[in-house]
Formats: sequence, structure tokens, C-alpha cells
Amino acid sequence: MAKSKKQKELEGTHRADRDKKSLPIKSVNEVSLPSGLYNKYAIQEWELQSKILIGKNMFDPSFTTMLLMFCNEAGIYYESIDNLKANGGMTITYPTGHVQVHPDYTVKTKAFDACKNMAKEFGFTPLALSKMEYENKPTEDNGLDKF
Repeated sequence: MAKSKKQKELEGTHRADRDKKSLPIKSVNEVSLPSGLYNKYAIQEWELQSKILIGKNMFDPSFTTMLLMFCNEAGIYYESIDNLKANGGMTITYPTGHVQVHPDYTVKTKAFDACKNMAKEFGFTPLALSKMEYENKPTEDNGLDKF
């Protein structure tokens, strides 16, 4: 497990040249619903993610376009799941007996991959969140801080 910066400073092994360099995020307190959201699922995702990011003081107005793309991909993902449920599953069987993967399954998979990649950029995964610098970030308490 990696040592914290404070632990390295106590041990004398801290190197300032290896410190994370990041731009400060200037968060806003509220954001309006943008036009261009694909469907009801994209709107729900926007409302959820924007509240989370604002609550963590991580929503910079320059993130709007990327978050819009993330929410639209999430909307496509959920809509594809609805279509798969309505059409009987992940395959299509033709009258000739030929079985093929349903096109909505491919759309769902591609939308999921796009969301997963964008989620890393926004810190929606635990690993990505641990690498981000933002205001009011909870500090880790490793016991040495009290020492």
C-alpha cells in the first residue's frame, strides 16, 4: 500500500518533485438543465451527477459539455436496456432460423464503454476520485496525523 505524503515527510523520504500537480477547480453552486439531453434517462443522469459534483465542489462550468456527453451516453444505455426487455432479449431469431445479436445489445455495450471511460475523467470511480484535487476533499486519517 502506498504511503501518504505526511508519512513520507515523517520518514524523510518525501520528494516534492513527485507531488501531484493539478489545476484548482472553481466550482459553482447550481447549474441549469442544458438543452441537448437525449432522453428522460439523460435528464435524470444530469440531475443526479450535477448534484453530486456540486455537492463535492467539483463542478466547474467548463465540464458542462463533457457531462452532457456522459449523460447522453447513459441515456442511450438505459434506453437500449428498455428496448432489449421489450423485444425479448439479446438475440433476434429470423424466420429462416438464423440467430443474431440484437442491435440494441451492441448499442448498449458501446454506450456503457463510453460512460465508463468518461466516468474515469470525472472521478466517478474510486480510483479516479482518489487522484483528483478539489475543494473540501476529505483528508485521509492514517493515525500518524495525531502523532
